[in-house]
Amino acid sequence: MILSELKIENFRNYALEHFEPDPELNLICGLNAQGKSNLLESICYLGLASSFRGAGDNELIRWEQPYFYVEAEAESKNHGKLHISAAASRKRQKRWTLNHQPLKRLSEAVGLLHCVVFAPEDVLLVKAGPDLRRRYLNRQMSQLDREYCRLLMRYNHILRQRNACLKQGDQVDMEQLSAWDAQLAAAASGITRRRAQVVQQLSPLAAELHVELTGREHLDLYYESSVLARMGRPEIPPPSDVQGSEKLEKELNVFYLTEITRVHRAELQRGISLVGPHRDDMVVRINRRPARDSASQGQQRSAALTLKLAELELAQQQCGEYPLLLLDDVFSELDRRRRNQILNLVRGKAQTFITAADDRLPLPSGQRWLIDQGRIVR
Repeated sequence: MILSELKIENFRNYALEHFEPDPELNLICGLNAQGKSNLLESICYLGLASSFRGAGDNELIRWEQPYFYVEAEAESKNHGKLHISAAASRKRQKRWTLNHQPLKRLSEAVGLLHCVVFAPEDVLLVKAGPDLRRRYLNRQMSQLDREYCRLLMRYNHILRQRNACLKQGDQVDMEQLSAWDAQLAAAASGITRRRAQVVQQLSPLAAELHVELTGREHLDLYYESSVLARMGRPEIPPPSDVQGSEKLEKELNVFYLTEITRVHRAELQRGISLVGPHRDDMVVRINRRPARDSASQGQQRSAALTLKLAELELAQQQCGEYPLLLLDDVFSELDRRRRNQILNLVRGKAQTFITAADDRLPLPSGQRWLIDQGRIVR
């Protein structure tokens, strides 16, 4: 994937800018609060259909302006030349287009401009709670697999409706609850199976990359699911094994229904769904110990970066090309050796965008850009 042109209007602190990045490496420099991260956010918005910082669309609109607009020209080995645009107004109206044709569903926009982004807050991937690691899996999987994106949206809808039903407590319609149980179990089994397969694929990639990054530490990943545990942690088939995947999904469906029924009373008391992939985790271990509890801050930062680089390699394996790599202030707490290792790991692979306050960072190739008060200066 190569981004050749970007146009942004009324996005964050940008009024109207036109950006033609280098096809290999782009160092985006500037003082704090000038708009370096905002530029990466505008690119990533087209890939995720949302802000990687968790901001709502209205927060992305420039002060006192009615809308924002982002447009990109890109080229993909799989899809050829792409023209992608997104617009959102303060009235909560959205418009997405692909090759000048409107998109009907938001799920059709996710992954068009495939991005992997690392931001300073991503160190929390390792040391924070499970929610961020689930979000990490959901974001990368939604860009790789449109069916997963649709399934996740359906699951979240079912979960909201079922929770609303549970909040009725003693007044609940058990027939209606039973219908939501069946729908939740069906969607949950598809999500759990797919996530477990992806974590199984990510783990060896992350292990290899982490050794290259740290020189000595062993990192591995496993998917932690209460339902998989109660099944005795069955063998997870590779995604290419369609028959094995379907069999596992059917078994998961049965176990989910059993578990959901078992906790009905507790759910009705608390008014929330207690079983499902919304409560699962991806455990990160360093030298066989959970990194969340035992790793130092430096180890956690390296592990989080490893996860992003593994995501990059998995995308290449599944799609046949590398997505865009966006590194937001990744070098600020790394020594020169570690910076060079990162550059060597991505050189000649993905088109890369790096933000930094220091414009003296040595680059093997590429282009430097200066951001000054929401203006892109070459």
